[in-house]
Amino acid sequence: MEKPKSPKGGEVPVSVAFTAEDVRKTREVAELMLQDLTKVRLRLDKVAELPILDTRAQLIWQILKEREISLTIRIQNLLNELHAIDWPVFQRTVQPIQQEWQKYHEFLVKLETAIQQQIDSLPPNSVEKHQYQNSLKRVQETRQILEQDLATLDNIYAEIQSIAFRPIIPPSSDSGSDNNESA
Repeated sequence: MEKPKSPKGGEVPVSVAFTAEDVRKTREVAELMLQDLTKVRLRLDKVAELPILDTRAQLIWQILKEREISLTIRIQNLLNELHAIDWPVFQRTVQPIQQEWQKYHEFLVKLETAIQQQIDSLPPNSVEKHQYQNSLKRVQETRQILEQDLATLDNIYAEIQSIAFRPIIPPSSDSGSDNNESA
């Protein structure tokens, strides 16, 4: 079945009131993301304590801190909007979170790469190499947490979007099967 089209050919969202279940799911994932951001902050702070982090890794770490603040604000905005949520509000608040989360993830991968390069340049069995390996493990665990959260948010977004963009079927449709039988 085709989705409803606007005059310009784009999809027209059906005005769908969010159910209590939609709100609950959205609240749960947003609160989980805030908790995980706190975990991420604590892990990254431990990584940043390494006095031997090179300039590139320190710069990436600083960008991650800024993105974490931005994400926290965006997620808090979503939680604040849940009292009157509908599809346009949901879309307006969740899409920036998804985009920011992706960017955060990209910078985590860059931090992993920077740390791995430092590990490769250090002598084997050195104390510094061991410290870096522990830091790399923290960053990798952090990345996995973020990947799980983003997948959960993407699933909820897709589920709610499928409701918001369901085709409109008027109760007295002339283009139904009755019309085909008379033809």
